Amino acid sequence: MRHLYLITLFAFFSLNCFSQSDSENKIIGEWYYCDLSKFIFSSENIFQLQIDNKLLVEGNYSFVQNDTIRVSVEGNFFMDYIYEYFNDTLVLYTYKSKNGPLKNHIDEIILLTKRNKVKSQSDTLISLYTDKFILPENYSGIVYVNYNQPTGQTQCFDSAENRIIKIPSCGYLKTQFKESPLQYALEKMCFIQNEEYIPFFIDSKIVKMTETQLKQEGFDYESRYVCVFGFNQASREYINHIFDENIQGNVLMFQVDTLKNILENLRKY
Repeated sequence: MRHLYLITLFAFFSLNCFSQSDSENKIIGEWYYCDLSKFIFSSENIFQLQIDNKLLVEGNYSFVQNDTIRVSVEGNFFMDYIYEYFNDTLVLYTYKSKNGPLKNHIDEIILLTKRNKVKSQSDTLISLYTDKFILPENYSGIVYVNYNQPTGQTQCFDSAENRIIKIPSCGYLKTQFKESPLQYALEKMCFIQNEEYIPFFIDSKIVKMTETQLKQEGFDYESRYVCVFGFNQASREYINHIFDENIQGNVLMFQVDTLKNILENLRKY
């Protein structure tokens, strides 16, 4: 049963993914991120990025390999977006770069949707699977999870085939699980501490909110939350220092604390 998770995902993509040319056609159109940013891929291979209806980037795009959209501006390389498409939802993610893209060092993950998207049965299917992080009792601070490590914590699943990741008291660990940009983009994760679920949010969703807006959204400054920063959001040198070794692969980072302390940390950067 423990392999049902992988089998179901495989079946999901087998049913919902298209040939490369069909996938390319499906990407044509206007895609929205948080109702403020708009990614446009035209049938003439013109790319536009708009924020608040203001043109930020304009160039051309092409498909390279089987999973990458390459954007060029005035003939010069601008960005490679790794993409996954399903049910009018497009996930784009980029790699960090240092003298060229660092393969397998994820930088940003963007979930794009089309307007008036209707929830489908496949959306329900994918929502069944969650990464469950079991946090140390009374732990406060930043957590670092290093994925896809052969010598890491062995894979563990619950009765519903959700992935279980147990964080040790030090706040960092290596796991044999492979990172999933798709699950991250869909926010299919939960956090449990002292046998209670802790509410979580992605850092970009609150960092610019005022105190009034936070209160209107139901946030409490003294309550505990998990703020998810994303993958590799610290320098590799700092991550190596935390683990006291040279770390390969992707590292998910999140902070467990009161909202007050989380906001103080976010405003340092």
